[in-house]
Amino acid sequence: MSVKPVAAALTAAALTMASTAASALTLASIDNGWIDGTGYAGSSNTNIFTSADGDGFRSYYAFDLSGVTETVTGATLSFAFGSSEGLTGTGRYESPDPSETVNFHAVTTDLTALYAGTAGVAGYADLGDGALYGSATVFAKDMDPMPAVSVALTPAALTDVNAARGGGFAIGGTLAVAGGTIEGAIWSSSANGQTGLASLELSFGAPASPVPAPAAAPLLAAGLGALAFARRRRR
Repeated sequence: MSVKPVAAALTAAALTMASTAASALTLASIDNGWIDGTGYAGSSNTNIFTSADGDGFRSYYAFDLSGVTETVTGATLSFAFGSSEGLTGTGRYESPDPSETVNFHAVTTDLTALYAGTAGVAGYADLGDGALYGSATVFAKDMDPMPAVSVALTPAALTDVNAARGGGFAIGGTLAVAGGTIEGAIWSSSANGQTGLASLELSFGAPASPVPAPAAAPLLAAGLGALAFARRRRR
């Protein structure tokens, strides 16, 4: 019995059981801010205050994908833990409700207008009526630091991210008020004049497992036994 075919089988089994880790890239938002229900948004405003009170405030987070060329297979949108001091990082949770839910949407507004603060009422609407990319529910006490938020984005988001490779990409944030009070707000008093309040982690490739490990294990065991038998016959 030849040892080479057995060794080849062992190699195939080992490769089958092994998985290839996907590479990842994390991007900080190059611009972030809000637009209120009247369409107002200052060009230098980077606060991501999001609420449903009064005219309402919807936030956005923009990312530079000019250096992304590979196919994106996963994306996670994240925000760091805030501060109750205000005007620091992602700010505070400002709601009488014990939890608030934020929805993330596709943005089709021209990014130049979004950055310049001239997107207007149409831009405000766009931040909350595009395809739903994901939702996150946060829990905190009124005026406490804003909790960290992280949400894996939907397949619809991945399609749009891949379409935007080589250019810019933005996500809108709106507060869901069903079951809560209209006064709720999140990311209140987040840092003004500071970009990078949101991050987007992109992953490329996928674990390679043509045969699940439990199925490949008997193959590997059989191969080891055959190799041992072949070596004994050669002595």
